[in-house]
Amino acid sequence: MPCRQVVVMEMHQLLANPELQTQLVDYAKQACALVPSFADSCITDVDQYAPMVFGMMLAYLQPEQVSGFSFIELMVAAYLAVVPLGHNQTVGCGFAVDAASLVV
Repeated sequence: MPCRQVVVMEMHQLLANPELQTQLVDYAKQACALVPSFADSCITDVDQYAPMVFGMMLAYLQPEQVSGFSFIELMVAAYLAVVPLGHNQTVGCGFAVDAASLVV
């Protein structure tokens, strides 16, 4: 199986997990709290838009459409979606799968 397809399948599986979605929403709300004057509207926006964002990401990450993605796009998506700040790994197929598994 091509590396790109492995990355897409792993990302899709992770992002489809309701527990992970709840965790990511909680992290976003914690980030909102860092700016008290903005926190209430930020939390409202997170609650309103998070389901749509997850739906869009899941629609974008379809394994059968993997040929439409460049490897770099998938690596960036994997990195931004699941790698905590400060995590340093070598970029490659194993990196993407490892990065995705950090969340679980």
